Formats: sequence, structure tokens, C-alpha cells
Amino acid sequence: MTFTNLSNNQSVYDCLINGQKLPQTCLLCSEGELHKLGHIIPKFVMRWLKFASKKSSFYLNNTETEVSDTLAIRILCDKCEDIFSRHEKAFVDNYFKKYYRKTNPGVISEDIYYFSLSVAWRIMISTPMMRGEEIGDTYYRKLRDIVGSYLIQPNKSIEVDVYVFLADEIAANLPIKSCRTNLLNFSIRQGIFVQNLMYNDYFRATVAPIPLVHFKLGAYYFIVACQDYLQRLSFHKIIDSSKESKVHLLRYSDDLVGFLNHISNGGFLEVIESAIPRDSKYDRIA
Repeated sequence: MTFTNLSNNQSVYDCLINGQKLPQTCLLCSEGELHKLGHIIPKFVMRWLKFASKKSSFYLNNTETEVSDTLAIRILCDKCEDIFSRHEKAFVDNYFKKYYRKTNPGVISEDIYYFSLSVAWRIMISTPMMRGEEIGDTYYRKLRDIVGSYLIQPNKSIEVDVYVFLADEIAANLPIKSCRTNLLNFSIRQGIFVQNLMYNDYFRATVAPIPLVHFKLGAYYFIVACQDYLQRLSFHKIIDSSKESKVHLLRYSDDLVGFLNHISNGGFLEVIESAIPRDSKYDRIA
């Protein structure tokens, strides 16, 4: 049984999907049947961004293509989709909804760990289905499988960290003329970035490129990476996380903005180009 009907998606997405690589059974539990299209970036994101911005469409990954919904592919069975949905609801109720209603969202804590990993996994598992992906999943397959194993058995411990950064930090620390406010608050983005970590310009610290997954849900930025990834880099600045914590809230710094631009392949359009630092070495271990 092959699913190639993408009629529930906007037509703008059809050219992005390789129909020959679509799955036939659930990609998480490997058993359940696929009945419904499931969103890679959760559907609630668009719903609440429309509510908050009073607009009906958004730019796809900050390009000139406007969309009214996010991409959906059949990758999860109903049972696994329901599990993901419960964690999405918790994030919406405790954080996202309160943020856009301006009613004091909760302080970021461990309760977003499963939700964050579920979005990262969806990005990693769906990327090989996209047309034009030449890297495939060579470099991030291990991270994807580790995250997937946790989503099935959330009581197990894995060496993966979640880093969260709020657009408010940029708005509070940069002059208003340096920010594109609508993009800061109402845009979405997703991506996978791989890089070799270096001791200096001549000696590598890693044999193979190390992957991280980054995505932006409105005003919330997420990075999912191997344990202590950012802590090892020379520019890191982390708050509100104990040594045992796997969820880290990032504070503003010029170098952090530069790093976000770095992992976005130079497409960090929320801040004007002249305000983004260019000289730092974002792959250097401290």
C-alpha cells in the first residue's frame, strides 16, 4: 500500500515531497497502520500564530512563499499520534497559549523535554522524504534513532539535551531598528545542521560531523543536540539548568545570535544583517 495522496496539504508542498520514499507503516513503533496526515511542525503553531498576528498566512521558512498551514505527511499511527498530541497540548496550555495571550507563561522546565524531542524526531524522520536532500540521514541517523527510542520508552535515559531561547531576549537586547518584529514573533523554521567541532583552526575535536536539530515555533527557538553540545562551545551562555537537567534556557548574547544565524545557514532574518556578528568561531571548543 503506497500513499501518494497529499491533497490535504497545500499544493506548495507537493513539489518538496518524494512520493517514492513515503512509508507504509508507523515510523515510530514500526507496526501501526497509517491513516492520517500528521504535521511535522505541530498544527497548533499555525493556529495560535494566526490568532496572535491576526493574519491568515505565513512565510515558509522565511522565504517568499506564503502558507496557511504546515507540511503534513503520514508517518505516525493513530496511537503514536495521540501520545504526541498529549505532550503538544501540555506545551500549548502551559507556554504557547499563555505567551500569545500575554498571561505569564510558565518558566521553561523539564516538562517540555518529550515535546521538544517529538518535534525534532519528526524533522529528522521526514527529511529523507524531501526532494533534493543529498545528505540523506547519514550524519543524523544515530541521533534520530536515540531520540526515537526515548519517545517509545520515555523512562529510559538518553544523552540528548534541549536548548530553548525566547525571541523576547532579542527584542529586549537589540535596538528596535535591528529587529524584524513580525518575524521574531510569528515565523516558523525547521532544519538539521551538522558540523565538525574544532580545537583550533588545524585540529578537529570530532571525527565525523556532529548533528543538531533546530526549529522555531513563533517566539520559541529550540535546539536539540547531543548532551553538552553547546556547553563545550566557546560562546555558550546558559541559565536556569542544573547539571542533571536536560532542558536549558539560553540567555541573549551577540554570539548566540551569530550562532543561530550560523546554524540557519545565514538565514536568520529576524535580525538585520548588520547586527549579526560575523567574526566568531562557532565550531570551537572552549
